Amino acid sequence: MFNADSWLESLNIYVVENIVHSVVALGIVWLVLALFRIRDPISRMRLLLLPLVLPIFTPIAFYWLFPERQGMWVLPLDKVLSIRSVFDDPARWEAFSRVAGLGLAVVAVFLLLKVAITVIAVTSLPRRFHAVQKGENSHLDALLSAATRGSSPARPQVLLSPSTSVESFSFGLRKPYLVISLGLLRRLGDSDIRAALAHELGHIRRHDGWLAFLLVSLRHILIFNPVVHLLGHRLRLESEMAADDAALGIGISRLAYAQALLTVSRLSLARQPSYLGSNTFSSGTRALRQRVHHILEPSPSSQRTLHKWLPVMASALLLGVLFFLC
Repeated sequence: MFNADSWLESLNIYVVENIVHSVVALGIVWLVLALFRIRDPISRMRLLLLPLVLPIFTPIAFYWLFPERQGMWVLPLDKVLSIRSVFDDPARWEAFSRVAGLGLAVVAVFLLLKVAITVIAVTSLPRRFHAVQKGENSHLDALLSAATRGSSPARPQVLLSPSTSVESFSFGLRKPYLVISLGLLRRLGDSDIRAALAHELGHIRRHDGWLAFLLVSLRHILIFNPVVHLLGHRLRLESEMAADDAALGIGISRLAYAQALLTVSRLSLARQPSYLGSNTFSSGTRALRQRVHHILEPSPSSQRTLHKWLPVMASALLLGVLFFLC
């Protein structure tokens, strides 16, 4: 990678190794999940993050730590899938390099503009919505208190949306925000509102805004890797199920919580906004089915302790396997 003749060849090697490492790591992780029958969403998230994070660094780290790696018994997929081998004429290769460089620059500018627009949209939310202070709405204060029962951190900044649809979501990295719509307060009963608030407070307590931010960032940086997009959706679902578990921890019955989730999803006719680092209570049809199944048939409480060290052991296994690829 470091000894390539051009930046495009180096990029070609990195892209090939990143995708191959991600695919192989994902296969091994899915095998571990099936072998150990892991159903706890937190344990699953820790394992599913490995095929996303490790391949970012392994191609560079292996070439840097082992300069003679290509002389070892390593499967040379980066040479088999090299773009340079397609161009026999140096002049054609130079022309292709210039076009590819221009194309990558255009894509990079587009992605940067997209991220900038998203960040601006998120930072403008506190100014667009009304900030509800503690004591301003006694009914909402009582619902928030019932949704915590001492299990939540300090009360987040609550924003009231004028929307008449049923919406609730949380966002924010260092400073968490909880957005509630007027429609949610007017169209739901107190028990359903309590369930929705407990779910969002579970996201805040678990700092899931950082996970959402990481997934959005990786989808932009590693836009060429299909595994990143596939796992991004799966990790968001696991995050929702982990927030469901956190909400159930305050004493809501599983049946009542599942009914609240179905009610909110049925009333959420319009798709909720997707903000950078945001988490929502309702889900799509397929995700909703999996969440309800998880709520009504929870994983054994011993699983989290049983698989505490599994991500560490899986990381060591993945590093050993990935070293001999590319």
